[in-house]
Amino acid sequence: YNIVVDFTAFSNMKGNKEKMDSSQANWGLGNLGRIYNLHVAAGIPKEKINLVIAVHGVASRTFLTNEEYQKKYKRDNPNLSIIKELNDAGVKFLLCGQSVTWMGMNKGMLVPEAKLTLTAQTTITSYQMKGFAIMPMNND
Repeated sequence: YNIVVDFTAFSNMKGNKEKMDSSQANWGLGNLGRIYNLHVAAGIPKEKINLVIAVHGVASRTFLTNEEYQKKYKRDNPNLSIIKELNDAGVKFLLCGQSVTWMGMNKGMLVPEAKLTLTAQTTITSYQMKGFAIMPMNND
């Protein structure tokens, strides 16, 4: 079961769907856990589940280290334990280098579970060419 997720999800502020609510964990991470667990519940062996998450846009801020998150939002990053748990289950987080750069971030500001790629678009198409099913996860 090979799935590439086009991931732009983030918890947004009430009344401003373009702004991230830094006090809330990213709802999309919880949904990734749900997808993984539902596949396991359906009888698929864990070692046969390959989730690759192509992260871009505002969702990239989910993957800031706690120190960088505190600098930006004046609070701890509520996503860290979920990211670690998913990573420990084999989920791969591939962040769009263009999004990261556009938002003034760099590799040193990101959690070690996040790997940089050139672009989310080429990540998604490359994995599709390898037979991965695409699943969008966004705020629309």
